[in-house]
Amino acid sequence: MLDGHVELELPAEPSSPQIAREAIARLGALPPDLLDRAQLITSELVTNGVRHGNARAGAHIRLSAELHPSFLRIEVTSPPAPSRPTMQARGELRSSGYGLIIVDALADRWGSSVDGAVRVWCELGREPKPAAGQPSTFEQRR
Repeated sequence: MLDGHVELELPAEPSSPQIAREAIARLGALPPDLLDRAQLITSELVTNGVRHGNARAGAHIRLSAELHPSFLRIEVTSPPAPSRPTMQARGELRSSGYGLIIVDALADRWGSSVDGAVRVWCELGREPKPAAGQPSTFEQRR
């Protein structure tokens, strides 16, 4: 792991989200808000890979995170699956299925692709996100 860059291959096991969160904490000096968002998103994406990634015994999940001057990019690659990840409808009461809703709420951009493996990525701006109901940095500058 280089400063500002993480590449990990994790077993598709329940302990992997914690290992991934710890790796994100070692990326470098991140503001507390960015670190919190990055660790939560990473945990959700790795958990999704473990739970839904068609992981068989001995399968692995790959975590890649890279700190750029204006954003942090996180990508999780899991074993092949027949379809791409989909975000559940908001507002429905259920015991699980909130992972991509959380990613959508906390990331500035995110997406997924299926090309053999399943890749889910997100980008988080290095500027703090405004609290709900607060104007964005762009809106504050107007």
